[in-house]
Amino acid sequence: MMPLDNKNLRQKLIQAYQTRPEISVSDAWQQNVMREIRGIMPAGSISWSADFSVSVWRLAPAAGLLLILL
Repeated sequence: MMPLDNKNLRQKLIQAYQTRPEISVSDAWQQNVMREIRGIMPAGSISWSADFSVSVWRLAPAAGLLLILL
């Protein structure tokens, strides 16, 4: 298998993006797409491990300060 040439790949992606056809979409289409994106994972369905890690990082400065004071 050939190794990836990042510069060549990047240039081809830039070229493909710049030569893409312009597609006009309505505001209703954009609103429907954003509604579907928001519906992919509701805000309340975050796993407990992700929620726990957020809580730990919020409490870390206070815990560090308590350790210094003690």
